Amino acid sequence: NMTIKEIDMRFVHRYKTWLSEIYPPQKSNYANKALQSIYSLMKYAHQSQYIDSNPVQYMEYFPNKVKPKIYLTAQEVERLEAFELPQKSLERVRDLFLWQCYTGMDYSTMSEFKEDFIKQSQMGLYIDGNRIKSSTRYVLPFFDKAQRIWNKYGKSLPIISNQKYNTYLKAVIEMAGINKPITSHSGRKTFANLFESKGIDRRTIADMLGHKKVEVTLKHYSEVQIEGIFT
Repeated sequence: NMTIKEIDMRFVHRYKTWLSEIYPPQKSNYANKALQSIYSLMKYAHQSQYIDSNPVQYMEYFPNKVKPKIYLTAQEVERLEAFELPQKSLERVRDLFLWQCYTGMDYSTMSEFKEDFIKQSQMGLYIDGNRIKSSTRYVLPFFDKAQRIWNKYGKSLPIISNQKYNTYLKAVIEMAGINKPITSHSGRKTFANLFESKGIDRRTIADMLGHKKVEVTLKHYSEVQIEGIFT
């Protein structure tokens, strides 16, 4: 045991060494959360005048490993659209994933989607709803390809459990000859990158995804488009 006044940068360095032996680099975000707890404690202690200064004010965190963004290209989406599947159950899974590619919805939002979210404007049909995870609003055109899937299943979606969905989706992707570790969330990333490649501004993409900050879209969804640097 030790008191707050005994915590200094030497302790932090020893603690970081201990963390690095437990957490491999790809899990540095967990180690950083542990360091953040120390920082928050010492900040509170300083503000409450338990200590005269914050000795860990300039503490450095572990560098986070950037995870690759897994998504389908426009050509791979077209291949998946055209691929003939041997079973209706697999076809439904394919259609669910394509729905995500056309709408940018995550699994939870997709599973709760209702006809009430489809609105009419002078410019055409659009979707206006709130994400299940964050309750943030998302608005986007109800694109023709998404409408075809919606109408195909009687104005509903053939939802199955997320676990089964990901299991069957992996099989569908392999059958289509696409060599990527696609999951249910890859549809949302595919949506973002398809529109990025079309030159849609990132603020609009963020609004369609239901992101309050464009930075979230850039960090987790949008990829640098090589073609864009030549235009």
